[in-house]
Amino acid sequence: MGGTAGGGRAAADRGILVHALLEELDFNDPLPPDPARIASAALAGGIALTPDEGAEIVALAGAFAESPLCSRLALARRVRREEPFAFAHDGELIRGVIDACGIEADGTLLIVDYKTDRLSQGEALSEHIERDYGLQRLIYALAGLSSGAGRVEVAYCFLRAPIEPVTSAYLATEREPLEAALRERLAPLRAGRFEVTALPGRQRCATCPGRLRLCSYDESLTLREQPAPTSAAPAESGR
Repeated sequence: MGGTAGGGRAAADRGILVHALLEELDFNDPLPPDPARIASAALAGGIALTPDEGAEIVALAGAFAESPLCSRLALARRVRREEPFAFAHDGELIRGVIDACGIEADGTLLIVDYKTDRLSQGEALSEHIERDYGLQRLIYALAGLSSGAGRVEVAYCFLRAPIEPVTSAYLATEREPLEAALRERLAPLRAGRFEVTALPGRQRCATCPGRLRLCSYDESLTLREQPAPTSAAPAESGR
């Protein structure tokens, strides 16, 4: 399915559906979603599912129960789902939404992001995060610190490898260098330079604001399942 634009869109739809089901997950009693609930959610979202796709969604949405992050959220206080954030950076307002977050016993703000990415065999998850989500992680860290938290931990859970979360911790004293890092990352965009990634695919491109009008790639590439990185390709996507 990943070789066509339609397949890419279907994969993106399934990812949205998994996230919607995880919004309802009880972290204290994380049961897999009922197939009837999946069918209802798919119908509400206008998403057509094959039996195999339905089974995949059950597996992905249920996989978070295996993650240590699920237990941590169960013990946390002030847990929020789909939590919007906004903070000022160099006179601009940066906004987004966090999948789940909560305050732990030691005061740490735990930020959790679910990922439905397909993973290459033998691929280091930390490298995958840095390559595809480094900017997102930086923004999440600053969003957490901007909320007044003294310590923020940004944690990614790949639902295809739920027992191996990728976590990074940040202290309030690090805010200034983090702001500088974000400034550097955003400089090309602010200068109007929108470089195109050498590895187009759904994971990198599905949410890119320039995909439909500015991108030189066809949707058969930008909405395909993510290809495995090669040694000749740059480590960072152009977006």
